[in-house]
Amino acid sequence: MFNLLKRIFISTLWMIVLVLFTSGKSKSALVGSVLGNGNYSINTTGDIQRDFEGVIDFETVVVISSKGIKYSTLKLNLKNHENQQVHSMQFLISKENMGEQQITTGAYKVANDIDGFINCFDGVFGFANIRSFGELPFFANSGKIRIEYINQDVLKGTIVVAMNNAKNKKINIQGNFTANRKK
Repeated sequence: MFNLLKRIFISTLWMIVLVLFTSGKSKSALVGSVLGNGNYSINTTGDIQRDFEGVIDFETVVVISSKGIKYSTLKLNLKNHENQQVHSMQFLISKENMGEQQITTGAYKVANDIDGFINCFDGVFGFANIRSFGELPFFANSGKIRIEYINQDVLKGTIVVAMNNAKNKKINIQGNFTANRKK
């Protein structure tokens, strides 16, 4: 009986390992939860299909619109590591300040109706510059950023955003990040 249970256990373990390695998920998607502070791991599909890793930081500010309305804004700055695919990305998460001084945990959707100054809107605005794809930046047009944890120095979350550029090239970004506060 013990040998039968042992064989079932070993067979099940091998099947799990086999599924993980043949599921089509990138390495970065599987290890996203073990990122070190200040790093991100994302993959793109669409007109660019690559894995991107790099350093990430964040900063928070409160801005006042021309109408006197306060907005809390969180800026995520993503840059590649040396000797890898040259790219940079920035995402702004902004919401009208209703007594809160900062962005908190939760899901923030890409804003499609940004009017006026870039810091005074509700939602997410983002852009990506990917050198190998030319000088036209990609801009977020749908998706969301989820903040799972935030304190004074560290912010953890996920990105699932669709972007396009002026030539109608499209990319879908998906991944995880653990950002440090910008110093």
